Amino acid sequence: MKLNLFKLKSSGVVVSLCLLLLAACKKDNNQPELTWPEDGRISAIELISGDKQAGIFGETLKDSIVMKVSGREGKSRIYWLKYRFLEGNGNVKVAPSDPFEYVDISRPDNDGYVKLKWELGCNKEEQELLVLLYSDSIYYNPDYAPNKPADDSVIVSAKGSKPTGWGKSCGCEINDYYSSGIFSHNGKLYLVSPNARNGGLYMSEDGGINWMPLQGFPFSDEIVSARFGENNRLYVLTRNSGVYYSDNLSNWSSLNNGLLGFSYPSAFLIAPNFMYVSFEYNGLFRSADKGAFWKKILVENGYATPYRFISRNANNDLYLFDKWDTFYVSKDNGDSWKSIFIDYQYRRSTIEDFKTGPDGKLYIGSGDATLAIISPDTFDGITKSYYTPNSSSQHINHIQFFNNQVYFLVNGSNNDGIYSSATGWGKVDLTFKNRIFNYHVKEDGDFLLMTDRGVYYKVK
Repeated sequence: MKLNLFKLKSSGVVVSLCLLLLAACKKDNNQPELTWPEDGRISAIELISGDKQAGIFGETLKDSIVMKVSGREGKSRIYWLKYRFLEGNGNVKVAPSDPFEYVDISRPDNDGYVKLKWELGCNKEEQELLVLLYSDSIYYNPDYAPNKPADDSVIVSAKGSKPTGWGKSCGCEINDYYSSGIFSHNGKLYLVSPNARNGGLYMSEDGGINWMPLQGFPFSDEIVSARFGENNRLYVLTRNSGVYYSDNLSNWSSLNNGLLGFSYPSAFLIAPNFMYVSFEYNGLFRSADKGAFWKKILVENGYATPYRFISRNANNDLYLFDKWDTFYVSKDNGDSWKSIFIDYQYRRSTIEDFKTGPDGKLYIGSGDATLAIISPDTFDGITKSYYTPNSSSQHINHIQFFNNQVYFLVNGSNNDGIYSSATGWGKVDLTFKNRIFNYHVKEDGDFLLMTDRGVYYKVK
């Protein structure tokens, strides 16, 4: 279907992809004859195949969308394609002609064809994708695009249906699934998925099926952690720009006074009356005034030591590990620290996760797929091993608590997955085949699963 953009209202949600297309304008004898209007247009786009397909919400349509870009006879042009979803919150993925090219940059083949994959959204049955073609000046001045009419456009339509079993969520990008995580607040879900394009902080109001990115950040950086504090204030920690906050999820302000460097954060804790943040080369900082000023904290004179897994117990003890897995305890909010030896049976190889449980006990996930549960008074306790022979790099992380039960993720074993005290410390049967990198237990007890393909939810 061909559409003259000059008669099109520029509505719809602007989607993530602009791609540079370089095409020779040698005319193909098999190309349909084009009638060039007398409006200065120098290029055109034709939809060849892939229209009116049917698919599953969150999944990629079976066939590629194939289009052809053409220029006026004798012209050699540089082309851009922009995408807008008129209906639906899907995603566009370009099929590059060269496997070594970046996935968001593609060149047509010698005949000028362009292929893309359409991952359907989850919020509309009838979905429409608008493809806009620009030429020349947009390449040299991309900011000019919104004010410059497109040379041509096409609309592609598709129909989506509800999945069965496990469905893939829509509206979010998972580029760093190792660092991504989900948490809840006031009945809504929040997803931290670091990416430089939009920061990587999303919100869902329908149980994790559809996600919407939070916006308005005054930085171009990745968000690596987010926590709510008092009065519903949301604090975010960025990879290289420090700490920011918002009281309305729209307007953001920095909280970096006193910090000596912002790069490579290693820990973040929002606790009643105090906030803590640690950086790889600048050590630990504490704020007693909601981030207005940060004070440098020395842990046994370790000025630049990075710290991990900062946690506060119900008895107000403050805990942390340094990068060498030395364990420290503070009973005065970080003014002074004492190192505590934890026996090696409780911390096999590298510590991968540490949490204080609602029962006051300390939970340590480490290498050799070992979970330790120890007393905060004696630092002795029990271990549970999930090690399997003939596997390497086995460990436990992502310890969580729900309804007084413990959940954790076993990685790298022959039987990895989510385990829980609710199943007698055995594996939770999810009937899910892909590898799980993280998860979240929702208020109704259902799971959200994070994989290298995205977030998945249990279809009801």
